[in-house]
Amino acid sequence: MNTASERMIRAVLVAAALLASAGSAHAQNGAQARQQAHAAQMNFLGWQQSQQAATYISAEEAAAQQAASAAAAAAARRVRDDAKRDWWGALVVNTGDGSWNVILNEHDPRIATRNAMGKCDGTCWPVATFANTCVAPAYSQQGGMYFNTGENKKKAAESALASCRAAGGEQCRSAEEQTFCTGWKYAYSALDRISYRMELIAINRVAKPKLEFFPGGAEFVAKPPEARGSATRMAAGEGQDPKMNIAQPWSAIAVERGGDAFALHLGVNEKDAKDTAISKCGKRGCETAVAWTMGECAAIVRSKAAGGGWSTYSAKASSKAAAEEDAVTQCIESGASVCPVMLNECMTR
Repeated sequence: MNTASERMIRAVLVAAALLASAGSAHAQNGAQARQQAHAAQMNFLGWQQSQQAATYISAEEAAAQQAASAAAAAAARRVRDDAKRDWWGALVVNTGDGSWNVILNEHDPRIATRNAMGKCDGTCWPVATFANTCVAPAYSQQGGMYFNTGENKKKAAESALASCRAAGGEQCRSAEEQTFCTGWKYAYSALDRISYRMELIAINRVAKPKLEFFPGGAEFVAKPPEARGSATRMAAGEGQDPKMNIAQPWSAIAVERGGDAFALHLGVNEKDAKDTAISKCGKRGCETAVAWTMGECAAIVRSKAAGGGWSTYSAKASSKAAAEEDAVTQCIESGASVCPVMLNECMTR
């Protein structure tokens, strides 16, 4: 074999060896790549499982989350409902010593009044019911009491003082510690209410302030104690709450002698009813025509007098018919040609 042929053979053999070596290396690299890919896949699956484990919650945890969510929703509804409803309070006075009691944050004014009466010792009388506001008392030097409302304690006291002065009270004063508030605005903190202000206040869904005086209550407490008269507790009737230790009410009618003025008042006692009716009548010649209490009826007849002006005839009896007959008879016997009945009412439970 010549030299050229040998060199060619050696070159072919070297090339074959190189190809074999390259093929073996390539096969080895492919196996490593597959192993690495498998390892990466296993690592990913492990990571994915760890993430799922981290976010997994048990049935008990899910139930607790649902309960918490339901409680939060119920609390939100309660705040909204409380903002829209009336929060009633009631004020009652002891007719003997002038002390007063108050109940706050009831759903119904009748319940508030009943509970306030239950707290009052002695013979008592409702003065007022109120809702969604602050109420303050003011006292005059003469001994009268005046109540009024405001959006906060300071403004309520200012309103009460204004009422005292307007009624002729002297050296009127108000005590902040005796001022009280009832309503959503005062039951919840500002922090509790802040998230609902735009929703409720801006669209006018918060209950408005209210103040309702019980017949005769404001007039009674505005008098000095010595001018209020003495009250008697009304006897308990069938089905009556024994805690309702209310004074026996009286009604009185005052008329102007010969004139047109006329006034009717429901009072805490006979003196209170008569005096207040005369005051409401408003004329110098006003006097009591008739006063009656529970279980009695009263009638008023007024006719034009021959010389001008009015003549008044009154009567009270155990029935409307008897009271009217008595008053009309008086009118006829006086010689009047027309005897119209102006009032015929009974006081019953």
